[in-house]
Amino acid sequence: MIKKMSLFGLIGLFAGMLALSSCSSGHDSFNTDDLKTNIVGLWETHHISGYDYDDEDDIVPIDSDMIGSDRDRILFKGDGTYKKYFYLTSSDSWFSNDFDGGKYEVSENKIYIYDSRGNIEDTYTVTTLKNSTLVVEFPLEEGSKYINRLTLRKIE
Repeated sequence: MIKKMSLFGLIGLFAGMLALSSCSSGHDSFNTDDLKTNIVGLWETHHISGYDYDDEDDIVPIDSDMIGSDRDRILFKGDGTYKKYFYLTSSDSWFSNDFDGGKYEVSENKIYIYDSRGNIEDTYTVTTLKNSTLVVEFPLEEGSKYINRLTLRKIE
């Protein structure tokens, strides 16, 4: 089973996407102000590719749609805060704790997620932000060649 990432564990996750026409696929340069504006909203993980950890914490290749409890959501608010949500199969509902959130920051094509102490918890590189699709990447380990790629769809 897929291990939760911090963006929504990713994760989450991740308004106004129609206005963003300058950002496309690939590692294009992003206007920080446009990215800050267009990242606002509720995002749900849809697909994972690249590499991830398996149940034994070994790094393995992956290319899979995310369904059921593998899905996560993240709400990026315009005030620079975020909230993570996790899907609970047992109750068929979304769940969040008080500690499932904090502050985030956008700079160029990066999203920095901070923990409750103000330390950077995760850094995501935005490779695509087009219409209602957001693709972010991050290395599984510092300096690692093993990149995890999450595709998110905007829910609200």
